[in-house]
Amino acid sequence: MKQVLPILFCFLAIVLNWFIYSSTTDKINRYKHTPPFPAFDYTRSPTGIFPLLDGDHTTYWIKDKEGAEWDFDIELRFSHVLKNDQYQSIPYTELSIVPCEGYPPISINMELVKREGINVDKELRLPKEELIEKINIRDIKEPIIYDISKHFKKTESKYEYDGFNMYIIALKARILTEQGKGCIAEIEIRE
Repeated sequence: MKQVLPILFCFLAIVLNWFIYSSTTDKINRYKHTPPFPAFDYTRSPTGIFPLLDGDHTTYWIKDKEGAEWDFDIELRFSHVLKNDQYQSIPYTELSIVPCEGYPPISINMELVKREGINVDKELRLPKEELIEKINIRDIKEPIIYDISKHFKKTESKYEYDGFNMYIIALKARILTEQGKGCIAEIEIRE
């Protein structure tokens, strides 16, 4: 019995570590496309807000009712990426909006903003926000690409995290339609 318990304990530890490793690896691969940032749906749509961010154009966010000031507020990407122990800026060039097939055309009023990348372990407060650009696009019937390259230039790499010059890129939006419900399949920013 004295020999069985240590062997059983070692086997259990190996199995649990494998389970943690395999489930974490899946999440890390998913987070490479969609980081685990907050996303708020002020319309309380039954579809939920995450179809906007999943990279799948066949899943839809359908506006069910009016939100307060905005219909949704989503954090899209971080301004830097850690490579070779350096924080390198990402020169984003385009904002892609994909409307839903089979739904009426939409108009969208948006604010593209920078949110301070604060360390919430050290500071318990809301991040400061800076407006990048107000964007109004009318009658979107098919996927569009909006140029945002003038706002995101390649900068010098940093060796330490800097919450003031490294930020989260977020989007606040209101969806309008002439008839029917507003629907969007995907919103993303790309290099």
